[in-house]
Amino acid sequence: MRSVWRSSVVIAMIAVMISACARPAIAPRPLTRTLAPSGKLRVGVYPDNPLATLRAQSANEGAGVLHDLSLLIGQELANRLRVDLELVTFASQPPVFDALTSGAIDIMLVNATPDRAQAVDFGPDLFQTEQGFFVLADSPLMTPSDVDRSNVRVGVSEGSSSSRILPATLRNAVVIPVPTIKAAVEMLSRHELDTFATNKAVLCALSDYVPGSKVLAGRYGVEHLAIGIPQGRDGGVAYLKQFVDDLKSTGFADRAARRVRLRGTVSAGGQC
Repeated sequence: MRSVWRSSVVIAMIAVMISACARPAIAPRPLTRTLAPSGKLRVGVYPDNPLATLRAQSANEGAGVLHDLSLLIGQELANRLRVDLELVTFASQPPVFDALTSGAIDIMLVNATPDRAQAVDFGPDLFQTEQGFFVLADSPLMTPSDVDRSNVRVGVSEGSSSSRILPATLRNAVVIPVPTIKAAVEMLSRHELDTFATNKAVLCALSDYVPGSKVLAGRYGVEHLAIGIPQGRDGGVAYLKQFVDDLKSTGFADRAARRVRLRGTVSAGGQC
């Protein structure tokens, strides 16, 4: 927990520096009460750094790309709402989304899928990342089309959007839910899985720490990273559109993406 706390402090300091480059856009007081009804902006996060599950982290390695990006974006929104940021950390993504739907947290950066849009409200896309496949050095799989073959076993994170998409799109391969990225890597090394599938922001980071591994060129889908808020917060979505448009037009979004090394985006051709 100490390393995560230190990284959070560092990220918060970076957020202040990035904010200094963006033009001020302070939210009206009624929107502050709408988006942060507790008096603090409660941002839900979970550690998505593959390194965190593969070996011990050092204090400056952060808790993951999406975690740190959520903190940067959340801190900027808190600044504009004139409230403190409260980071609420969960062990994995599903309970964060549950907390968002119940109103226990105020925002979450997550893939905005149609089914999730039935439970929460989303602002515009902040980023779009490709969804792809990760393989070890000795894998015969070369392209996404190679994956959909009989006896190919595809690992997906339990409760992820990929765990819902791939069973419906792969006609021949077998989709196997796994509890953690560490479990997926271990199953790959024991030849119990042939590939692991998720968004390339995570896969690119994972490939940094598994010698000889690679992320296949091409994609099976696109994740739409957007800010989600609980339903029923009137005016919140309209303000999120203004907020996201401002982050993009001022360059804040691009600077934040570079700070956390967000890779595998559609704009970069899915490259790591």
